[in-house]
Amino acid sequence: MDKTKLAERIESDLIGPLAIPRHVLYGVHTRRAEQNFDVSGLRLRAFPELIQSMELISELPGVRDTLTAFALSSVIRK
Repeated sequence: MDKTKLAERIESDLIGPLAIPRHVLYGVHTRRAEQNFDVSGLRLRAFPELIQSMELISELPGVRDTLTAFALSSVIRK
């Protein structure tokens, strides 16, 4: 069997089936956007600091909620 076939999975949307690399976590819509909107030729993997910043920002609401719950619990205990 061809190794490239093993390295891909097939996903479908309204446009039709599309081969997606098996190791990636995104799906058919992201793959189509990646193929159709290659404007700059740059990839996010070239900017690890940006990805780390986005990860930190996504964690902030959880930190805020934890701190709020802690503050409220100390007020309620009084």
